[in-house]
Amino acid sequence: LVGEKYTIADIASYSWLRTALLLLEIDVGQWPGLEKWSKRIGERPAVQKGINVPLKGRTPEEMAQHFKSMRDKVDEMKNTDKHDS
Repeated sequence: LVGEKYTIADIASYSWLRTALLLLEIDVGQWPGLEKWSKRIGERPAVQKGINVPLKGRTPEEMAQHFKSMRDKVDEMKNTDKHDS
């Protein structure tokens, strides 16, 4: 975020971006600069080491499925509320 320096802003923003991509199923390719930055940060050895820490025993794919299931439940509740009105 600050040119060629790796700062706390990069660390914090990268973690939010990774989470948002899992939660919201966003295609970061829509924003080439963000995609390039994300790839550059994600390739850092220390970041790779952190990414490989187990997520409470779940793989990233399992977490993505879990988030999708949660979104589906919220969408279902929204649809139920509309029909109850």
